[in-house]
Amino acid sequence: LYSGFGINLTKIFEQIQAIPQFDIKSPSSGSYFGGTKNTFIPTLSVTDADGDALTCKLYVDSESTPREIRTVTNTKTSQLVSFNTFNAATLSEGNHTLKFTVGDSRDTVQSSINIIVDKTVPITTNVSFSSTDNSIVISGKASDSLSGLDATPYRFSAGNKSTIWGTNTSAVYDALKPNTLYPVKFEAQDKVGNVAISSGNIYTKAQTPIITVKNVSENSIDLTLTDNNPSTTMYQIVSPQMPSAQWQTV
Repeated sequence: LYSGFGINLTKIFEQIQAIPQFDIKSPSSGSYFGGTKNTFIPTLSVTDADGDALTCKLYVDSESTPREIRTVTNTKTSQLVSFNTFNAATLSEGNHTLKFTVGDSRDTVQSSINIIVDKTVPITTNVSFSSTDNSIVISGKASDSLSGLDATPYRFSAGNKSTIWGTNTSAVYDALKPNTLYPVKFEAQDKVGNVAISSGNIYTKAQTPIITVKNVSENSIDLTLTDNNPSTTMYQIVSPQMPSAQWQTV
């Protein structure tokens, strides 16, 4: 009795050891995809104690038909199995399951992982653009409820100058021309590269000119205005004698 039990137990252990083994190398369970980070290569590491040829299959969510099938040999030593590049952009936003099965002629084993697709840009808040006669200040913040904000989430632009992505929530652009229109932009990115953009246009303020009085006569006065405003800047000089003076360039 005991001898027969031992033989049967040995056979059971041999059968267990002959079952194919595999690990999911890529992607990691819980990985986020979307934005600029949509693609990955599903990869398995497989072995079989008998060295049998193994058939590897990939399923997505509740699919009953595999997306791909791979066959691998020489499995007494570990073999890497790579499927085609997978584009997560083809999936809807949210949680998805990747199921892998590996089998020989007798046994099939399976394992699944979860991935999350994020197609939503961050939500920007407190975005503002302000100016002086020679500078522009851009500020803003953002939040993201899926993959979360990137480690360097913010970028700012004014005119043809942009910052690198960083953690600062504001940027100052100085040495600008007065009374000049500049395009401005605040950007926020999440961990997969979805980017929210808040943009607009803002004028730097006109410089207050220094007024020099010259050549005063009974019925005229010559004034000199000194500033760095562009030639298209309009001025209006008002006095009790000229209450309705017109705007004009000088």
